[in-house]
Amino acid sequence: MAKNLLVMGTRTNKGADPVVSYPARIAAFDAETMEPVEATWQYIGNSASVQGKGFFDLYPSQQLNVSAEGYTSVILNSNNINLIAQTCVVVIKDDKTVEQWGDVQFTDNYFLDPAENHDVCQVTTGANCAFALRTDSTLRTWGMVAYGGVLPPEVYSRSDILRSSAFPAAGLIQGQSAPYLISWGAQGEGSYQVPVNVQAMDNIVQIVGESARAVLTSDGQVFAWADVDEGGVVPADIAALSDITMLFGNDYSFTALRSNGQLVAWGLAENGGALPDDIAALTDVVRVFPGETNYVAQRANGNIVAWGYDAESIAIPADIAAMTNIVDVKPVATAFGHYAFVALCDDGTVVSWGSDTTGVVPVPDGVDNVAAISVAPSYCLALKKDGTVIGWGDNDGLNAPVIGQLTDVKAVYVESDVAVALKGDNTIVVWGSLEHGGSMLEIPDGVQGNVSYTVASA
Repeated sequence: MAKNLLVMGTRTNKGADPVVSYPARIAAFDAETMEPVEATWQYIGNSASVQGKGFFDLYPSQQLNVSAEGYTSVILNSNNINLIAQTCVVVIKDDKTVEQWGDVQFTDNYFLDPAENHDVCQVTTGANCAFALRTDSTLRTWGMVAYGGVLPPEVYSRSDILRSSAFPAAGLIQGQSAPYLISWGAQGEGSYQVPVNVQAMDNIVQIVGESARAVLTSDGQVFAWADVDEGGVVPADIAALSDITMLFGNDYSFTALRSNGQLVAWGLAENGGALPDDIAALTDVVRVFPGETNYVAQRANGNIVAWGYDAESIAIPADIAAMTNIVDVKPVATAFGHYAFVALCDDGTVVSWGSDTTGVVPVPDGVDNVAAISVAPSYCLALKKDGTVIGWGDNDGLNAPVIGQLTDVKAVYVESDVAVALKGDNTIVVWGSLEHGGSMLEIPDGVQGNVSYTVASA
């Protein structure tokens, strides 16, 4: 008789699909023993698959099949919970319509037209705006015009859209025909406009950035535009490369991983755009975790290294630097310029380092048997394998979770002052700022019981 898989973790909901330099990690466990399971992770309709006990989710708009020998397979729903920072919560219900609640000054004035509110497969959010991708490959938006909340006609009329993104004060789509990339909004024009040569690229596999934007193509090349100082021009030696496998960005720079395990970087040197000599010499890097002003890289032996701005957060303590079982790293950055990192280990323990003024350093007692971690400014939430949630830090808006209701949780979504837990019974629990969506009393009718983490068992 087949055993049951327990899959836990947040579908990627920062940035967009795949316009993200930091995908969320999902993990698989034996439902009875809670031990990690080596699983096969495969997006529905995609022939490629990845093996591992955990999976970094680059394409959250697609359903994800999780299988393992001797276990009943499960299919995870596409990402269906998003948050507009300090504004509201947005969810996609199982009937593929959208609901939102929170700041009434936003929700009363900006919403998806009821006539257009159908067949939504993915929502991405930016500052004061949201984008809904529908199953017919059309896009609809709502929110402030300057941030991309109103579509230009040439985007509204398209029915070949693969994915959308929200940059600071701009929206962007990737389509299946030329022009392949289009941006709009206050920062979608002038120097921020997608260059003509990039618009003509039909092989873009990644788009990342903030004030500068960069793309990675399937043939291993990178191109950039917008803010020159922060990485908008790729140095000639990096532009000549054709073996880049992954692109990452923070707020001020980019770094890229080559097929030979080496890293390259550009942008503001003090914020990670220049590699220290010892890190530049590495040939065994397998993954990069961007912070706001810095980066952490993991080597093939499991050890981690860091570089960039802020001496405290890039000075990894010797005992943590020597670890070989870290599986995820999350950056924490406060509004006052304090930085830290929180790391999850494969045994369910959590470690942290950086400024103790962030509130996440040190990790308190009782944080164990953790399946996934989520972070907000000055706060960390740990989802435990038993489906409960524990939090710590200095964020007043998140310090009073509804503990009694946080059971059977499968994923935790968090923004600066609101958190959402998605449960196995297709209900959600919200907490944090009452004005920005953190009130259980404000959840619209028809949401509870109709937001699913798992689509089906196969």
